[in-house]
Amino acid sequence: SEIPPLRDMGNTVALGIVFSILVALFLFPAILLWLRPRITDFTAGQARFFKDYGQWLLANTGKVNAVIFITSVSLLFAAQHNTVRDYFAQYYDESFEFRVANDFADQHLTGLLRMEYTFTATAEQGVTDVDYLNSLDQFNQWLEQQPEVRHATNFVTLIKRMNEVWHNNDPAFYRLPPNQEQAAQLLLAYELGLPDPQSLTDLVDLTKTTTRVVISLPSIPSDEMFALEERIESWLQKNGTHFKEYSVTGLSYVLTKVFTDSTVSGLKSTVVAFVFIAVLLVFVFRSLSLGLVSLIPNLLPFGLALGGWALINGDLVLITSAVVTITLGIVVDDTIHFLHKARHFVLEEKQPVEQAIIQTLVEVGPAMVITTVAIGMAFSLLVFSAFLPTVHFGVLSAIILVFALILDLSLMPVLLYLGRRFFFSSVS
Repeated sequence: SEIPPLRDMGNTVALGIVFSILVALFLFPAILLWLRPRITDFTAGQARFFKDYGQWLLANTGKVNAVIFITSVSLLFAAQHNTVRDYFAQYYDESFEFRVANDFADQHLTGLLRMEYTFTATAEQGVTDVDYLNSLDQFNQWLEQQPEVRHATNFVTLIKRMNEVWHNNDPAFYRLPPNQEQAAQLLLAYELGLPDPQSLTDLVDLTKTTTRVVISLPSIPSDEMFALEERIESWLQKNGTHFKEYSVTGLSYVLTKVFTDSTVSGLKSTVVAFVFIAVLLVFVFRSLSLGLVSLIPNLLPFGLALGGWALINGDLVLITSAVVTITLGIVVDDTIHFLHKARHFVLEEKQPVEQAIIQTLVEVGPAMVITTVAIGMAFSLLVFSAFLPTVHFGVLSAIILVFALILDLSLMPVLLYLGRRFFFSSVS
């Protein structure tokens, strides 16, 4: 990840997993031997339920596949309508003073977001060139027509105002001077009149070659800011012929760009992680087919969850990539348990595939349901947070876990049953 906190989280979680397996293999058995807790068998009802469910599932594979296929296609199509959209001003609810102050600034002031453009003239000390100033003036007038722009601080406005003052505040002279010499004189007069330690470096560099335009924006989502940037780029490509070069920056823009790019790269890196997991499972199960088929119930829950999220909200924020990373381990864990048990019953206990799948459901089904329900409920509690990304994190995590459980208990058994000759005959 390009975001240091997410990198730190990944490394910390990885270290925690190492300690958790050490505790599970060494400390926890010792505690059980020491405490010798009284264990009550309550699995009879669960076993009957999952046995009946397994028999029904394998007897209706066609119907199950049809339902899963139609649902998957529909939700995967809906997933395309998600948008990477950070809306920083809406992260907090109205109980936070920051949100109240930000809303006030949006309604009554210029807004808190900034985009800054720098324009370099074609010659040194060329900021007073008439063509350069006219291009800046046209750009400033075009910006004022954009609905997102509240205000633009521009070097041209300074020159126009100085020209007006130079002519006894005559409003008719609120315009650019006719030649470069007059523009240079106006600029010099303004600089000489500035008290120490003020200077023009907030708008013009020391070499008088580059000027800065500061665009004030209200609190708008990231996609609207990028849309404005695209329109500005298109305008400059057509009309910015008198600029040697130009660039966009600004703290608001940079943060928005970084967060958006990190969200996209985080989602892409998750796909790479799944490929590595599939390769690992190929070696663990000693079967290329089992390793590849494990990708389906591992990847599909995230696609279906994004489809469901598109119907609920549709905005993907920075925390989305962390959701995938955190829930990835739980999703893969259930798949590994199921495949490992099924492989054990078929190859080591020599059970028929149908009986092995039903027995696998009986053995691992209750644990998968309990862990998913417990963790899903814990994530669901985050909806009561006053911080919007935390709410998104909890809801999306719960949706992913639910879809993962459904697919592991329905699609995975059906796939193993329908491809039984191919999957288990290819195991080394």
